[in-house]
Amino acid sequence: KIIDGISNIRDESNKKGIRLVIELRRGELPDVVLNQLYKHTSLQTSVSILMLALLDNRPLVFTLRQMLQEFLAHREEIIYRRTIYDLRKAHEREHLLLGFIIGLNHIDELVALIKGSSDAEEAVSKLITAFGLSEIQSKAILEMRLQRLTGLEQSKIHAELVEIKELIAKLGTIINDRSELKRVITQELEELKANYGDARMSRIEGAVDILTEADLIPDEEVVVTLTRKGYIKRVQLDVYGVQHRGGKGKMGMSSLADSDDIVQDIFVAKTHDELLFFTNLGRVYSINVFEVPEGSRIAKGRAIVNLLPLVEGETVVRLLCARDLGEESVVMITRNGTIKKTEASAFAKIRATGIRAIGLNEGDKLVYCGLSTGQDTIVIATAKGQGIRFNESEVRQMGRQAAGVRGIKLRAGDEVVSAGVINTKGELLFATGRGYGKRVDVDDFRIAHRGGVGVRTIPANERNGKVVGLALIQANSQILLIDDAGKIIRLLPEEIRTMGRQAQGVRLIRLNKDQTLSGIVSFEEDANPEEHTGSNGADKLVLATSNLMDSELDSTQNVILDDSDLAGEE
Repeated sequence: KIIDGISNIRDESNKKGIRLVIELRRGELPDVVLNQLYKHTSLQTSVSILMLALLDNRPLVFTLRQMLQEFLAHREEIIYRRTIYDLRKAHEREHLLLGFIIGLNHIDELVALIKGSSDAEEAVSKLITAFGLSEIQSKAILEMRLQRLTGLEQSKIHAELVEIKELIAKLGTIINDRSELKRVITQELEELKANYGDARMSRIEGAVDILTEADLIPDEEVVVTLTRKGYIKRVQLDVYGVQHRGGKGKMGMSSLADSDDIVQDIFVAKTHDELLFFTNLGRVYSINVFEVPEGSRIAKGRAIVNLLPLVEGETVVRLLCARDLGEESVVMITRNGTIKKTEASAFAKIRATGIRAIGLNEGDKLVYCGLSTGQDTIVIATAKGQGIRFNESEVRQMGRQAAGVRGIKLRAGDEVVSAGVINTKGELLFATGRGYGKRVDVDDFRIAHRGGVGVRTIPANERNGKVVGLALIQANSQILLIDDAGKIIRLLPEEIRTMGRQAQGVRLIRLNKDQTLSGIVSFEEDANPEEHTGSNGADKLVLATSNLMDSELDSTQNVILDDSDLAGEE
């Protein structure tokens, strides 16, 4: 169950080579599964080599450069010694040939002298005295066969002497000129390559003109959902048709096997966007939206541990979609009301193992992340219906390791459930666990100072339940709501009238008694895919999902709808 995307494996190996065919399930990305195979199997193996050798009778662990340098130095020494030896042998052969030529030039006198000698030693002595030959030359002449006296053999001796003189000159150049010595080394290595080298078995790819996986995937809007137990999927946005307020919605996920697993995050993004996964341990990971496995409307999704290298006990608590991280800042807010602002460029390049996003105090966790321009206001909402709005300028820029400052002062038993970054006029939509909500003008929330207790947002009474999230509403906004059973409803803001801060709110989604609303998100549907700049300065996503508390999840109801149910939904 570590790699779930494989449906079948076939071994098609034969005498021609090894071939393994891996069939994937529908909607799986081959590169993702291949990376999982590299990570969890021996499909890709690194072999360590200890480059230990003796140098001047001392053991030494070489680097590759040192090994090559010592190898070349060794080849220089070998070729130099070999050349010295060849030069000595060439001089010896030249000496013999000169003796043969002297003998051939005086052949008659030489034959008469040898015939008049009593033994070989006397003949050698007479040759040395008469012709000035050395002892070696004299003995070689005595041992020479008579066929060497023919004209053809004499011409061969003269030709060999010319060749020997050329060889001596060449060998002398190698000994005296180091550049010539290096040329010989290069020539011999090229001969080895030509005689014994084989074709490269690996391929070097990645040219600039090669299409990437992103080039083959259309940039379209999708809905990304993540459950509390870490199952993630993406679904085409068109699957969810616009409905009316108070409807029951459509199933956004099938009945979950575990009763305590619910949808935690839902938002709209484009397939070429980058997802930043902020975890409960204050770390952040990154993948592209198209790397998230695509599923049907009621599919459960894929476990996030198959996509991210999460450590034991680490879970994803918030997602952030960022197409182009520019001059914006990332605003992070924790459950205990701490806020931190970091330059977005700090998260532009994230290594595969993730990086630290915020330093968390013991018992605290991250509940919200968003992008800000530096001139925005921050709205923080708590579970018990309190909220505060203050200028972003009251929070200074901090490094990734910093823990942040106080954003809101919480009362006993209260905690932050959601927040938002506001840089334009608009309205806020607050949603509660029992499916109620209300639309409030942003200006109804006066700008206070950071660290206060805030004002009332929506009553968190028995009828409404606790607050689960807020969303910023603009002119062309649409709303997605999802309950803990995985059912999703898509609304137009016009279905919800604007109210005052003290109003109780209206029903947004009809829930059974044991069901709870778990998430709310607003988005702007863009007719022109090239225009993707929204209220937060980076994209058209306004993220506002719930921070679900274990105390609110004592019971959930799994809803299973058949085709007839789906056909009549509104």
